[in-house]
Amino acid sequence: MQDILARNYAYTVNYALNHPDPTVSRNLRRLFFRLLGLYHGTLTNPPAVDFSGDRLPELADFCTRVGILEEGKLVAFGTLDEVLHRAACEGYQLRVLGSAQRASELLLAAGAEQLESLDDGIFTFRLAGGPQAAAALLKTLALEDLEPCELVAIRSDLESAYLSLTRGGESE
Repeated sequence: MQDILARNYAYTVNYALNHPDPTVSRNLRRLFFRLLGLYHGTLTNPPAVDFSGDRLPELADFCTRVGILEEGKLVAFGTLDEVLHRAACEGYQLRVLGSAQRASELLLAAGAEQLESLDDGIFTFRLAGGPQAAAALLKTLALEDLEPCELVAIRSDLESAYLSLTRGGESE
């Protein structure tokens, strides 16, 4: 198999590398990495392999470039970081010492999506607009005397990018 891969062909694989048995799943992934020369860097010019699937976290674990399709149209393509950046959907965890109810209202007014209250005064949410939008939100919370004391960026994942760039797989 290594000899075939060394010829620099392109391959398409439509198979989930996720198996109910974690040991089998891990071994399948290792096998693909080894065959592609990505696991140990054994091939200087590895072939292109097109993996397709709907288990996005699984694909993000080992793909070097990602494409997102919607209704047969390519809506994003690039490295994982490039696609996540293009999705412009940043996740955050926020902690305020003031009124959690008022903070929730201001978060929604600022455009926060997927807002969850984890504990009194602790929220997770997504906010488009990058660091500028997060800074404006902090300023608003501070001006309202809600005492924001912690804002942590949460790295977006491929699933979130897909939902941000498409209609979430729902047809019109």
